[in-house]
This record gives sequence, structure tokens and C-alpha cells, in this order.
Amino acid sequence: MKKPEVNALMKRLQAHLDLFEPDNCQITLKGGTYSDNNISSRIVISVKGDDGEIVTKEAEDFKRYAESYCLKPEDLGERFLDFNRKEFEIVGLKPRSRKYPILVKEVKTGKVYKFSANAVVNYLELRKARKT
Repeated sequence: MKKPEVNALMKRLQAHLDLFEPDNCQITLKGGTYSDNNISSRIVISVKGDDGEIVTKEAEDFKRYAESYCLKPEDLGERFLDFNRKEFEIVGLKPRSRKYPILVKEVKTGKVYKFSANAVVNYLELRKARKT
């Protein structure tokens, strides 16, 4: 199978999963590999919190491990500007990622990036310094 075929098939599968999605959960296909004859992916079911927001594994990991990266659990959802004046929001943490463990979402596009913990700490400190 070629990549366009795989992408089209994954979109169709996601559409079918959306039909079965209960009100209190989100079902998504994550990652995967493919070859000429096989596709392998995983299904992730995330529960919605009391506020209606999806509680991802990465968000839970951020709350659990934030202090190990000189951040606070309350920093989840915080926004900051990078040096190119793009606005980002902290959405999670991948503890197994050594160099770039912090997941941030660009507010304008919704694309998720990996940042180093030091960069995020510095951006948050700059934001606080600008406010004072």
C-alpha cells in the first residue's frame, strides 16, 4: 500500500469509530506503521473530564511529572509566545522523550509540537516578566 491509500483508509476508519463514540469519551486512531500488505495502528479511548475537555494520557503525564521538569501541574493549558511571536498552549508531556518531552499546540493552526522543558520554562518566565 502507498501512503495516500493508507491515509485515506485511516480517515475512513476514524469516521466509523466516530459513529460509536459515546458522549463521555473520544476514540481516535494513533500512530501506526504500514507495508505493502499490512497496516498496524492503535486505538486510544480518552475520557472527557467534568469540564467536557478530553483528558489525554499526555495531559495526565504532565500533571504527574511536571515538577520533575521545573514546571507546575497548573501550567497545563498555559499559553506563551515563542521568539517568532507564535502563540502556543501546553497540552501534555511525554516522559520517555529525553530531549523534547513537553507537548505544545500552536493556537492558530492546532498543530502539536515537542519542545524542550528548558525552552517552555523560559517562555513562561518571559511571559510573566512581560506582565509585570
